[in-house]
Amino acid sequence: MSEVISVIVLEDSKDDAFFNLKELQKGGYETDSVCLDNAADFREALGRKEWDVIISDYDMGAFNGKEALKVLKERNDLDIPFILVSGAVGEDTAVELMKSGCNDFISKDSLSRLYPAVKREIKDAKIRKDGIKAQAELDRNLIEMKELTFRQNTMLEENPTPLILMDLNLNIKFVNRAYVKLSGYSKDKLLSMSARDFKVLEKSGQGLKEALATKSGVTGDITVEFPTGIKLIEQDTIPIADSEGNISDILAAYKDMTEIRRVNEYLHKEVIKVSENLENLAGGNLDISLEIEKPDEYTREAYENFNRINESMKALKIAVNNLVEDAGMLAEGGKNGRFDIRADISVHKGSFRQVIEGFNETLEAFIVPLNEAKRIALEYADNNFSARFDRKIEISGEFVEFAEALNNTGICLGETIAGVKEAVSKTNYNAKEVNKGTEDVGRAAEDVASTSQKTADVVEKLLVKMEDINNQIADLSASNEEIASTSQEVLKGALNVVDIGKEAQVAGDDAKHKMASVEEIAGKSVGEINSLKDQIAEVGTVVKIIYDITGQINLLALNAAIEAARAGEHGRGFAVVAGEVKNLAGEARQATDSIEKVVAAVQANSESAAAAITGANKEIITGAESVNNALEALNKIIISANQVQKDIGDITSAIENQADIANRVVSVTQEGTVMTQEVQNQSVELASLAEEASASVEEIASAVYEVTELTAGLRSEMDKFRL
Repeated sequence: MSEVISVIVLEDSKDDAFFNLKELQKGGYETDSVCLDNAADFREALGRKEWDVIISDYDMGAFNGKEALKVLKERNDLDIPFILVSGAVGEDTAVELMKSGCNDFISKDSLSRLYPAVKREIKDAKIRKDGIKAQAELDRNLIEMKELTFRQNTMLEENPTPLILMDLNLNIKFVNRAYVKLSGYSKDKLLSMSARDFKVLEKSGQGLKEALATKSGVTGDITVEFPTGIKLIEQDTIPIADSEGNISDILAAYKDMTEIRRVNEYLHKEVIKVSENLENLAGGNLDISLEIEKPDEYTREAYENFNRINESMKALKIAVNNLVEDAGMLAEGGKNGRFDIRADISVHKGSFRQVIEGFNETLEAFIVPLNEAKRIALEYADNNFSARFDRKIEISGEFVEFAEALNNTGICLGETIAGVKEAVSKTNYNAKEVNKGTEDVGRAAEDVASTSQKTADVVEKLLVKMEDINNQIADLSASNEEIASTSQEVLKGALNVVDIGKEAQVAGDDAKHKMASVEEIAGKSVGEINSLKDQIAEVGTVVKIIYDITGQINLLALNAAIEAARAGEHGRGFAVVAGEVKNLAGEARQATDSIEKVVAAVQANSESAAAAITGANKEIITGAESVNNALEALNKIIISANQVQKDIGDITSAIENQADIANRVVSVTQEGTVMTQEVQNQSVELASLAEEASASVEEIASAVYEVTELTAGLRSEMDKFRL
């Protein structure tokens, strides 16, 4: 594969430049070339890239080979072979150019020498470059070695770790400044000493023997008494071998642990105190100890640090105490319902401030919906159940459920109160209607009571009349018995007329007197029977009045039951009373019907008795006339005795019938009296019940009035609610 070289051809003739490159290509090079004919382009090309060779003509009109060498020398960092190819240069000029830096001169007539010359000069240039690089590398290595040695010495000398270098006899060959400072000896003194000259008080771990035996580094601890004091030292011993691997020297590095260990002990004690204080604070115990042990020369800085820690601990204690006090204040305020209390965040810093701000913000986040809930509660208290939680207030979490619960409360109460208002309105209307009905029932009850009282009075009078009737009928019965007895005697006399004709006169006189008495009694009986008839008619009238009253009572009881039904629950008691009144009215009516029937029967019997007694009276009058006629014409008595006997028998039978009727009238009258007494008792009871019903109606009316007033007031109160 052909070698590629970079070539600058300084030539004003394109043909000559072509022949030069052609000659190189014939030799085996591939060329990467430019053809230039002025200094500016030449300078620019030199700065553009690295070139392997420059082939230049001497005379290029405005530019020549001598000037080209000057331009090349301006770049003294470049080592590029410069070969002059020209046909018009003399020997002197060529020598001068060679002295000026031209590497070779080739005549254009001898271009066959161009390739070997270029090849040689490129090779020489490479050798020069490699030599320059090698020398530069050597120089750099020498400099680095010097610097390394200097740095090594500096590092050893200025190393903060105290160092000594000893031979195998432990004689000190080198000490650095740190060891001089550690020991308190001068450097010259130390260089005259052996490691055995040091006063070692205590040692542990591995040391010089172990390092020589193992030919490796070892570590141990020693306590040495130096002029600077007793030092606690950590010693690293390192055997140093020569190029053949034999131990030639021993390097010992010392670390003064006195301060570290004293400080560690001091730190250990104080850290325990700080840890206990922090544990107390973490456990909520602000009773902490802030005492610090007095420092020595090594622990003064630690003392200052712990003093700063204690100051911070004091500040922390104050901050925590302030946090606790403010948290307690906020908690107490919340417990007492004082949600307007806020903690002063200016007394807090950092995270504590964030905590208090969080408390305040939490209360703010709580108080806003709480105040809104309070507003809604006040609206509810002011009977405004249309109030709702303000949707503009931003809430989240359980506050959303809280707001919905408040709204639902208002909705439910509003619906309930709306229902109550409607019920109150209906109740008020019904109470007014019941009040009206109760007034009507009250008036009806008063009428019932008045009528019942009148009925009782009438029945009482009827009872008196019935007792009079009973007495008169009893007297009539006695008279009838007397008449019957007398009639029997008359009958016996008539039967004995024939036998005692002689005594007829005397008997006639007696008969006359007897007949007069009979006539008087019969007349009296007729009057009493007629009076009884009239009284019984009056009883019938009274019974009719009672019957009409019971009808009115029954009607009033029916009206009362209707009004009680209208009154609903409030009229239930009055409905019971009205039912009792109705039942009593029915019983009174039944009793009145019975009395009416009895009175009708008594009236019918008394009329029959009156007719019979009237007939008997007529017969008695006729008998008296006959007796008178007998007295006048005794001789006709015997003739008429049979007729008299018959007539007297009829009279006796009639009188006996009248006595039976009178007895039955007495019995019926007594029954009527008993029934009239029952009617009177029932009428009195009816009057009492009517009075009680009237009183109950008045109480109901009063209660209904109170209900009306209450419902009216309740309706007025319910009208205050806004839904």
